[in-house]
Amino acid sequence: MSNDVYVTVAGWVAKKPDLRVTADKTEWTTVRVANTPRRRKPDGQWTDGKTEWYEVKAWGDLAQNVVKSVDTGHPVIVYGRLSSDEWQTSEGQDRKNLVINAQIIGHDLARGRTDFIRVRHDAAGEPVDVSDAVELPDAPPSAPTPDDVTAPEPELEPAF
Repeated sequence: MSNDVYVTVAGWVAKKPDLRVTADKTEWTTVRVANTPRRRKPDGQWTDGKTEWYEVKAWGDLAQNVVKSVDTGHPVIVYGRLSSDEWQTSEGQDRKNLVINAQIIGHDLARGRTDFIRVRHDAAGEPVDVSDAVELPDAPPSAPTPDDVTAPEPELEPAF
């Protein structure tokens, strides 16, 4: 059993993500997601709670799809493993930040619509848009048998 902590967060994208590449050519992106809870007070008025900010990292194909699909202001739902990033500032101060390493990022369809484009990869590993492709059966069609083929009627020449 894993002791990892997984979270689901619904919120709004604060900044358009951009694709980055590590030294070993791994693609990744970071998305800032904000969530502000709203509560109804006893007098019926709505009030905003404290806005929470989440740093979300996506890797590989998910990162590519996020960069092409998500923009500032979009409502999203994120599911991923909670972890921490640790670093040191240029002044030598230690810093720590909680990060969601996303497994799933999608638009929150309770707040709007989206179009889906399925992506597959060619033999070289490059993404290919297959949204207009037709699914083919797994098995190739069988070759025709002699019973399936009819010979054309021979043309007769006039006798005179």
